[in-house]
Amino acid sequence: ANRNPATSATHGGDTNKKDHRSSKMSDTPEAPADVQVGSTVRAIRFDDASSSAKTNAIKGRAIVETIEEDGSVSLLFEPMHPTPASSDARFLVTPNAVSHEVDHERITTLSQIEQLLEFESNPQHSSTLSKLQLIQLWKDRGDQLLRLHDPSSAIPYYEEALRISKEIDVGSSVLIKQGGHIHVAEVDCVDGDEVDVMIPATNKEMVLQRSAILLSIVEHDAEQLQTRILINLTRCLLRLSELSSNLRPKYLQSAVLSSTLAMTIASWQAEQLSPNALTALQLRAKAQAGLSKFHHAMQDAKKLIQHNHPQGKRLLVDLQRQQQKHAKTNKRLAKDVARWVDKATASDSAFHHG
Repeated sequence: ANRNPATSATHGGDTNKKDHRSSKMSDTPEAPADVQVGSTVRAIRFDDASSSAKTNAIKGRAIVETIEEDGSVSLLFEPMHPTPASSDARFLVTPNAVSHEVDHERITTLSQIEQLLEFESNPQHSSTLSKLQLIQLWKDRGDQLLRLHDPSSAIPYYEEALRISKEIDVGSSVLIKQGGHIHVAEVDCVDGDEVDVMIPATNKEMVLQRSAILLSIVEHDAEQLQTRILINLTRCLLRLSELSSNLRPKYLQSAVLSSTLAMTIASWQAEQLSPNALTALQLRAKAQAGLSKFHHAMQDAKKLIQHNHPQGKRLLVDLQRQQQKHAKTNKRLAKDVARWVDKATASDSAFHHG
């Protein structure tokens, strides 16, 4: 089975403005009637410990290993960490290099198995779509997979949409990182791998390598596709951070980057913070808290309160509670370490005087 996404010859309008919410019942995949050993399907990967609702359980793609007479099915899941849409591509935001994952198997029933979406099973290519249409297409597909609670499968589609938008031309606006902050810069000249840019906010000029440019801002993006793609990509990264302990810091760092890019683009496109920018701010606060950067997280929460965001005060209280819990845990850990050191020192002293 080919996990890599691909474009198709058809394109539907972006009618779902609530990108991360449940879609119509017609979007829900049915249990495959012809499932057999070797089929690639979608099923619940883990039970979501943060919620008892089955609809919130994380799903993933898996290969059917065995089917028993009683209807039980043994599944071997694909790696949880996503892979780029094409073998020669690299993610722009999502971590690329990861350690080897242990094979994850699960026993379930035929009734709990879903067929893949049509564009996953039957990829088609088209060269007739415009740049904005292609970005819309990849975003729509990522949204469908995110609504199915499959962030691992959704991420390559969002990343491909971003890759398509990263065309660097003279006169275009791009995002770069300087001094630990992300800035909007204007492209003055492109010479091979070297790009001359100017940061309008400071009138600072510099020469950068293409690889140093994070993203190009899409022109005539009335639907704010890039911002919404980055917001949903942040949601995916936050979900994966909840499931992977060894990759949790990397996912959270990427979530901070993705949400910051979304905020920067949204702020550049509008004078005041838009609803999308506030959503990105809220998600960034959660990612910062996951990294134990509570000072930065609380700054974001206070900005939400300043802009009368309905979740601002609740988020700030939750962050303060998390910070207190974190401080208590660190204090208890420090005491345990001190007791261990005292015990080890006493044992060593007794050994030398024995």
